[in-house]
Amino acid sequence: MIAGSVLLMVLGAWATYGHLLTGGLRITSKPEGARIWINGVSSGQVTPATIKGLSLGAHRILLELDMYQTETSELSVLPLRVLTPHPAILKPAGGRVMLQVASLNPDLPPPDQVFVAFDGVGKTGVRPPCRLPVSASGGYQMTVEAPGYKPLKLPVRVPEGSEVPVNAVLEPLPARVTIVASPAEALDVERQTESGVQSLGKNLVSGEEFLASPGSGILVVNSEGFRPWKSAEPVRWAPDQKARIEVALERELGNLDVLSQPAGAGVLIRGPVQLGGTTPARFEGLPSGLYNVTCALVGYCPEARNVRISDGQNSSTSFSLDPIPVGAPAGTPAAQAMFPHSPGQARPTPAP
Repeated sequence: MIAGSVLLMVLGAWATYGHLLTGGLRITSKPEGARIWINGVSSGQVTPATIKGLSLGAHRILLELDMYQTETSELSVLPLRVLTPHPAILKPAGGRVMLQVASLNPDLPPPDQVFVAFDGVGKTGVRPPCRLPVSASGGYQMTVEAPGYKPLKLPVRVPEGSEVPVNAVLEPLPARVTIVASPAEALDVERQTESGVQSLGKNLVSGEEFLASPGSGILVVNSEGFRPWKSAEPVRWAPDQKARIEVALERELGNLDVLSQPAGAGVLIRGPVQLGGTTPARFEGLPSGLYNVTCALVGYCPEARNVRISDGQNSSTSFSLDPIPVGAPAGTPAAQAMFPHSPGQARPTPAP
């Protein structure tokens, strides 16, 4: 009876106060600094650490450390004691790649998102700069892709438990551009940027597609005999973009003064336009280009020469006419028949 009563008292005391009996664990690892999880709950501590107040019995211990494999074990807690098991030896878990991405074109920002694969497996979309885990150490063929850029393949070697920096410089695909100029002429196209002037093509055909480096800047279109055309604001072409631009070209205009000795000679100019007059004559608003200028006066030998007219410039030419020698053959053209205009005026003449 006494023994039974004592046993009942002990069991009663255990039921009442047994939950107050706890123990502890001294948890260590190699290397140190591993995060400690107990029964799936973070302890908030890293190795080495002494965890007290643990309930009696078995506990599941998990250790986490970047670049190392997770270590899991089961440890028992005894009452009123702090146990120190052997240090957990953590194994390296492959490595990591620290990826930075840049554009080969300095006028373009790098893409916001790229797709990365190792040895052609597991293509993943990421936003650089970013860290990419590698399951095992060793050599890899790393592929970096982005819309509008040429795929880039890089050999990468990742030592065990290490982080390797990789700087991927992507080459943008060219933009596909069509410039329609009116009037249609051979075009020289360039782009003005903060870093300078970039030639995008020479002798381009209006209406035909050409490839141009992507970027942003003031677009300039030049054509022989026309004033340069400039875009009112910067034109931006993205990689692999298809663009069409319509351009209205204005002809270059210049002036021509024609003098002769003696004065009063008839003048005929032929080029982009045809005009006539009598010296001294001034021809204004001429489209730029090459003109043939003929000067004739009754009793004098006619003369002709070529004169180039440039935009916004005043050009001049002067003739010194020689008298027709005495006894010259009949049939010398009469100036008044060739140039039936009043002196000092430059007027259009009918085409022959």
